[in-house]
Amino acid sequence: VYWKIGKSLTKEDVWKIQEYDLLWQPIWTRYMLLVEWVMELERNRVAVPEHIKEKVNRKVWQQADSEESQRDAHDWLRSMHPTFAPRAELQSTVSSVDAVMKMTRRSKFDEKLGIAESLDALTLQPFGITPEELGANVAHGKQLFGPREEQESCKE
Repeated sequence: VYWKIGKSLTKEDVWKIQEYDLLWQPIWTRYMLLVEWVMELERNRVAVPEHIKEKVNRKVWQQADSEESQRDAHDWLRSMHPTFAPRAELQSTVSSVDAVMKMTRRSKFDEKLGIAESLDALTLQPFGITPEELGANVAHGKQLFGPREEQESCKE
C-alpha cells in the first residue's frame, strides 16, 4: 500500500494517520451509541433536553471539546435513562486514552517503569515481608525470611 501513496505521504505521515485512526475509533463508537440512545428515547416519546440533543448532533465536531461533550452526554444518559440504553452500551465506551491506561495497568508497565508502586508489594508491606520472600518461605516449608521492623519510626 505504501508504494501507492509514497509520492504524496511519507512513512511518518502514514504512521501518524494510523495513530489518529486508533484514537478516533472509540470516539466515533461513543458518538454513534449516543445517537442511537437519543433516537430510542425519542421513539418512546421521552423528552430529551436540548443541551443533550446538541451533543449528539454532527455539529458537535466543530467544537474543540467535542469528546468532553460526548462524555457529559453519556454520563447524563446513563444516569437519567439507563433502561433505554442500546445493547452496545453494555460494551465498554471508554476513550482510547482510557483504554491505553487500562492496558498499561493490567500489564503492570507502570510498576515495571517505576511510575507506580507494585500493589503486590504494598499488600504485605505492613507485615515487613515481600511477596517473593513469603513465596520462598512457603516453597521451602520453613522461614527463610522473617518480618523486618519498620526502618522509619512513627514516633516524632
